[in-house]
Amino acid sequence: MTKKDYDIIAACIGAAQAKFWSGSVPKQVIDDISQRLILEFKLENSRFNESIFWDRVEYWRNSHSI
Repeated sequence: MTKKDYDIIAACIGAAQAKFWSGSVPKQVIDDISQRLILEFKLENSRFNESIFWDRVEYWRNSHSI
């Protein structure tokens, strides 16, 4: 996967988190999906940086709220 792929996925999670804050999506669903994706990213790419990924999720949540 490329950095662009990770960013697209971060954008999706950020949008889902924004929906959670509006009350329309259960937080546990978002957390479960996020943790599974991170596990897969780490297995696929040993250099995957979870901290940077969460920074991108936060960026998308704050900048592109739905």
